[in-house]
Amino acid sequence: DWQAWFLVVQNKALRAGVWKYVDPSVENPPALPELPIPPTPSKINSAAKTYYDLNPDEIQRYNVLQNTYRNEVATYNQIQLPLNSIYDYILATVSKRNLVYVRECSTPHSLLQALRKRLAPTDRGRKLEIQKKLSELYRPPTTERQIDTWLQQWETVYQEAKDLQMDEQRFKEVVEEAETSSSGHVTSLYDLIERFRNWHHVQQATGSLAARNRLSSSAFAIFQGEKPSKGETKAPKGKSPCLCGDIHRFRDCPYICEQLRTPDWKPNPETQKQVDEKI
Repeated sequence: DWQAWFLVVQNKALRAGVWKYVDPSVENPPALPELPIPPTPSKINSAAKTYYDLNPDEIQRYNVLQNTYRNEVATYNQIQLPLNSIYDYILATVSKRNLVYVRECSTPHSLLQALRKRLAPTDRGRKLEIQKKLSELYRPPTTERQIDTWLQQWETVYQEAKDLQMDEQRFKEVVEEAETSSSGHVTSLYDLIERFRNWHHVQQATGSLAARNRLSSSAFAIFQGEKPSKGETKAPKGKSPCLCGDIHRFRDCPYICEQLRTPDWKPNPETQKQVDEKI
C-alpha cells in the first residue's frame, strides 16, 4: 500500500524537521550541508604544525575556530543523521523486487522519486479505487466480528476521498440520512461511525441476541442509503443519481465497475467524459 507506507516516511521526515530535503514532489530540494572540515593550527599560523606551536593570541583565535567547527558539526548532524535513518528505513521496507529501481539513489529524496514514479498510483487511479471500495462498503459485513473492520474502512475511504478533494455528496447523504433517523445531532461521517461503533459495543456487552441481530437491518441501512423506520426496517429510499446520470448506485454502474461490462457493452462517449470529469 503506497499511501500508507509513504505516510510513515513523510511523518518521520516531518518530525525530524527534514521534510524539505525529502519531499519527492519537489524537483530541486535544498542542497544538503557538507561535512565541516576541522580547523588545524596551520590555518592560524602556516608555520605551526601542532597546537603547541601557537602563541597565546593564536591559541585564542584557534579556539574560536574550534567552537565554530563544533557548531557546524552539530547543525550537520541535526540534518544528516535523520536523513541517514530515513534512507535506511526506506531500503529496509522496500520489497526486494523493487530494489532494482533504486540502485543508483544516494538520498532519501532520490529514493522516493524513483519509487513514486514506478509504484505510486495516479490521482485518477486512486479515485477509481476509492469508488470501487465505496461500492464494496455499501454491502455490510455478515458477522459481528467484521463490524469494526468495516467501520474503519469507511473512515479510511472517506479520508482518502477528502485528500483527493473528491465529491463528498454520497458521504453527506449518509450523514443526512442518519441525522433524520437519529435522536441526536450527527455532525459528520466520523461522528456517525463513532456513534454506531459505541452502540454496537454496548449491544455486544449488554444487548440481547434479538437486539444484536437487528444490526443487519436498521443499523446497516443507514450506510446503504436507506432510512430505518421506528420498527424493524423500512423500504429502501429512492436511489441517488450515479455519476453517469442514471438512477442506481456506483456499484451497479458499468462506467465505474469494469466487471459489470458485458462483451457487447459500449460506453456513451459523452457519459464517459462526464464520469471521468467527476472522478
